[in-house]
Amino acid sequence: MTEQPTFSISLSRGPALVAVRREVDGVAIAASAAKPHRARLERTLDAFVEARPTWTDGSSIDTGWCALTLRATAEGFQVVAPAFDGDPHAGTSPDLSVPMAVAEGWDDVRRAARVEPAPVRFDDRITAVVGWERCTRLTMTRDAAPEPGDSGWLIEPHESEPDRLRPDDRERLEAWMVQRLKPAAIRAAVLPPAYGAMLELDGIRIVVDLADGSVRSHGML
Repeated sequence: MTEQPTFSISLSRGPALVAVRREVDGVAIAASAAKPHRARLERTLDAFVEARPTWTDGSSIDTGWCALTLRATAEGFQVVAPAFDGDPHAGTSPDLSVPMAVAEGWDDVRRAARVEPAPVRFDDRITAVVGWERCTRLTMTRDAAPEPGDSGWLIEPHESEPDRLRPDDRERLEAWMVQRLKPAAIRAAVLPPAYGAMLELDGIRIVVDLADGSVRSHGML
């Protein structure tokens, strides 16, 4: 198996995208994401290269957050993800920025908190107090998932927030909706059950082991 790596950078509305292309045994494979995610994009293509014998239209690799799927093109294959800039249930996109960012955030959190990751899928449900997205500070706590497709996560306003939300007024959102509103909440969502986190703006300020109250990470993630 011979491999010829190349890359190019193109501009689009929004962040600059980097397009990484490989050619293996005469067949090209390409993937794109925002430029800061290029290193992970390269590793993602490495994983596909290792699975070269399985390359067919529709074959995929699972990332925990979502599947990355091969689509046949005139040039070879393009890696696509659910369309997180629209409705991920209704279409796909060649822009892998969201799954790359989620994976990088999960790596940062699991290393800082020294935990085994328990990632959520993009279509898992998260319970939140209505109006949570307007808060500067939030708390997140995770119970064991009560049913399939439920992440077990609850998002609430931190005690320092003005008393303007009703704690019992709750909504259930799919994880991709939460990621679009506050990416830090999905970074924290890699923590296993019996853990909690305090968010401030779009950072994770504190990670706590709820079993013994110990602080596992302190400082913005």
